[in-house]
Amino acid sequence: MQALFDYCFAVLKTYAVGGVVMICVTLIAKAGGGLIASYFGTGDIAPTAIIFFCMLAAAGWALGRFWPDTVSQDGR
Repeated sequence: MQALFDYCFAVLKTYAVGGVVMICVTLIAKAGGGLIASYFGTGDIAPTAIIFFCMLAAAGWALGRFWPDTVSQDGR
């Protein structure tokens, strides 16, 4: 029973961390994409997408580096 509780807690913690990271990345990308788009006079979608994926990669690297138990190392 303890193993099941530990597994459920680990899954919940992983999803909570992932959700917070995605919300932060999305908000920063939306704000930054709008600033870049207004500076260069382009559409809003491409700069937002570039910032989003760059920040998502940086967040994944940081979580894997500084909080490795939230990132699965064996593909599960």
